[in-house]
Amino acid sequence: MKNWDICEISLIMARVNELDESREAVKELLNEAEQWARNHVIKLLKLNSGMEETAAHRFYWAMDFIDEKDQKKFIK
Repeated sequence: MKNWDICEISLIMARVNELDESREAVKELLNEAEQWARNHVIKLLKLNSGMEETAAHRFYWAMDFIDEKDQKKFIK
């Protein structure tokens, strides 16, 4: 078994925070990811959320995630 320092979580969320049952499903997924990380000696879980997704941010804060930085992407 290999030990990593970071596990990045990719969730495709289409306004799931508006529905209680969707929130519960995402909460279960995040709890499973956290348990998997603990079992594999991963030190950090990381996920990205768009700056406009304020409801998702509140949800992640409630799940004890902390926000590291605000970010913008530039394209041309």
